[in-house]
Amino acid sequence: MKNQNSTTSQRNRLLNRLQKGQCSTFELRHRDDIPCVAARVYELRHNLGYNIQTHWIEDDNPGGGSHRVANYVLMPGKWQGGAQ
Repeated sequence: MKNQNSTTSQRNRLLNRLQKGQCSTFELRHRDDIPCVAARVYELRHNLGYNIQTHWIEDDNPGGGSHRVANYVLMPGKWQGGAQ
């Protein structure tokens, strides 16, 4: 049985989720079980060329606290790099 917590499994879950629409760090951590979201986004961008854009938003964590977190959006085309 394949490890559902492997980095490959996490990348696949992240990509599948982004293909359905934008999502925040909190959603990905708590609903999709991806603890290190930024690392998986980096791998998808820099190793595999996916054009994932980051926008900063205020979002509530499961405990009710509000934080500034990344909101990720999968865009068409290849990642070109640059400042976020």
